[in-house]
Amino acid sequence: GKTFWWSALQDAQIRQLIGQNHERAGIDHRTELRTGFGIRPAIDDYPSKDVLGQLLQQVNARMTWRTVQAWQLAPPDHPLRQQEDWFDRVHYVQGNPEPIDRMFSECDRELVRNNRRILVIYDALNRSADDWQSMYQIIRGLVQTALDMRSYRRIRVKVFLRTDQFEPAEIGNFPDASKVLSSAIELSWSRQELYGLLWHLLPGESQSGLCDETQQRRAFQAIAGEWMGRDRRRGVPYTWIPNHLSDTD
Repeated sequence: GKTFWWSALQDAQIRQLIGQNHERAGIDHRTELRTGFGIRPAIDDYPSKDVLGQLLQQVNARMTWRTVQAWQLAPPDHPLRQQEDWFDRVHYVQGNPEPIDRMFSECDRELVRNNRRILVIYDALNRSADDWQSMYQIIRGLVQTALDMRSYRRIRVKVFLRTDQFEPAEIGNFPDASKVLSSAIELSWSRQELYGLLWHLLPGESQSGLCDETQQRRAFQAIAGEWMGRDRRRGVPYTWIPNHLSDTD
């Protein structure tokens, strides 16, 4: 579900729909979306796994993500924009903390004046490193950056993590980490919702309104049969499929 939402949030119409139906989400048609890391390589927007690995040999993970965040928000005429690669950009941010802080503050004030927001989203952190310890280090730095951004009114960070990446002992061992970790929301799809999506996507079924689970089960049984094998010992297709899907990434 997380990568689905990472992709969906990049659609302006979906952001508008969220704003119309969920006012407390803080996302609407006035929200500008930026990507800080994701499943698709985009070296102009954020460093790749190999670049991250080399950067972490020189600076800590928080400084790396702070640079990505600054890069996403810096105006075209900002000195950061003159830095040609991620190594130069990280060293500029590290060596110029006050100008970067001022840039964040001015960006936030401009967003307030224009009644707009900027949301920077991060996903696919499992592709940011080759081992768990490095990945936890990277996520920890990103959570620290998300905490830093909470000081601003219209700049927000949203990080999509798998449950096995959300280990407070590994990623939350710094002051005030709980302010970020406590705001986590679990993304989950009920069996009824998954089959409702299936019926919606099937040709000719988009208007069928199959939202009742009893009807869903009967319809799916007519397609897939009553049992996985010859009898009930192999399981029921209707329950077996979502149960096994829940074990995947």
